[in-house]
Amino acid sequence: LAEDGKHVRINQGFKYPEFDEIEPESSMTTTVWKVKDKEEPRLLRASTDRGIWRDLHALTVLRKSEQSISEAPLIIQSHLNQFVGTDGMPIWCGELIKAKDAKILDAVESTFHLPLTLFEEDGRRLYDEGVQYASYRSKLLGDAVKAYGKTMSIDKPDTSSALRHYWHRLDQQSEKLLEVIQNSKLLDKEKFGRSSDPWSRAVHRASVRAYDATCPRSTPRQIQAYAAGLSKLFPKKKKAAAKKTSAKPKPQINSNNSQQELPL
Repeated sequence: LAEDGKHVRINQGFKYPEFDEIEPESSMTTTVWKVKDKEEPRLLRASTDRGIWRDLHALTVLRKSEQSISEAPLIIQSHLNQFVGTDGMPIWCGELIKAKDAKILDAVESTFHLPLTLFEEDGRRLYDEGVQYASYRSKLLGDAVKAYGKTMSIDKPDTSSALRHYWHRLDQQSEKLLEVIQNSKLLDKEKFGRSSDPWSRAVHRASVRAYDATCPRSTPRQIQAYAAGLSKLFPKKKKAAAKKTSAKPKPQINSNNSQQELPL
């Protein structure tokens, strides 16, 4: 308001700096997002729909050089050396979830005991593969519920409830994935899902129980729909087609050194 009380001055208000202009805070985590073919850094944000454990491989990236665009919070990097020689590093993670007008909507928090192997490149890669496997199974679960609904002539099958049930169970068992990262020998085959490790079994059970909770099978029609959805939840691997060969069979040689063709 102007001094005479009759006029106002209108301006843009506060001008906030861009991401690159902000001095990094000790508590923030920077992760890399791919937009088309370009990589760009962004702040890692919390969500009520996504457990913090699904981003632990982003929280443990140690900055190796000034060119690094992804890095763990500085407080983790500065205190990591204190836990060298131990079985892991205890951390607390949390964030206030805010609306666009800065109103606080909710809060999330979790406590973890991170194995030191998670701070190494191979450990983070393995952890990321475990999270990706869980995401892959969630997609199959959604497809299974949709197939069940289609067979039952349900216009909008309740996939959201199934996914909430699924991720809620895995939120309570994230330590099983950390257990595999700490001892990679538990992954007895090359990939999650093919192995008998604790995380693969946990994901398997979570998907089945979420499907059972969402898709009942007490009537013949429901049983038929359940079977249709189950084929989506655990699709069979496609067998490689046998290679056709046009080569003719080799001739046999008898004891008289004369050639004899094999019967067709």
